[in-house]
Amino acid sequence: MIDKSTNEIRTVVGTGKPGSGKDGISATKSAMLEPNDCAIDSDGHLLIADVRDQRIRKFDPNTGTITTVAGTGVKEHTGDEGPAVTAGIFGARAVCTDKIGNIYICEREGNTIRKIDTEGIISTIAGTGEKGYRGDGEDAKYALLNGPKAIRCDNDGNILVVDTENHALRIIYTESNIIDTIAGGALGSGGDGGPPTKAGLARPHGVVTDLSGITYIADSENHRIRTIQYQ
Repeated sequence: MIDKSTNEIRTVVGTGKPGSGKDGISATKSAMLEPNDCAIDSDGHLLIADVRDQRIRKFDPNTGTITTVAGTGVKEHTGDEGPAVTAGIFGARAVCTDKIGNIYICEREGNTIRKIDTEGIISTIAGTGEKGYRGDGEDAKYALLNGPKAIRCDNDGNILVVDTENHALRIIYTESNIIDTIAGGALGSGGDGGPPTKAGLARPHGVVTDLSGITYIADSENHRIRTIQYQ
């Protein structure tokens, strides 16, 4: 964390040594195992995708403590329709949250997107677990993803999925759970000035939407940041 008042950096979570962390203790005394992504929830807590520990952790800045909100530490895709803390997570690569408190997990190795509702119950909302590229215009539960590496909520609460190995940015419309490709879909570098779905991407790794509705894509192997405006 960088303290804006002092312009100093400090550690708020983790010991600096790899390991499976404990819950309910000071976050600086709890180990982590290659945390890969983080997001702030509606209550100001920090959600952390602890990718090799196969868990989603939550840091409370008010108490300085850390807890697990999803995952058992076992690398597996299990536990749907039950408590997220007893579910297996298969490669917790990224995490995001919407305005009402739902949490979404990107399972890169599981090729799925999971949802934790406000009651702490987990479900799979996108992907069958099989690698592939299929399902646009249909229920996301039956779609195929290929190594998704990032997710973010847009300004309308829909889920943006960086489908990395498909070179695509996809969207899950949360009201209907329909999935679509909104940029890319084929390996390439061209397309500026034209329709986003006709553009080429090269293993994109990140995405974010600003308050005006412009979406930025980290087009990793093209060494560029691309923008689209689909809303």
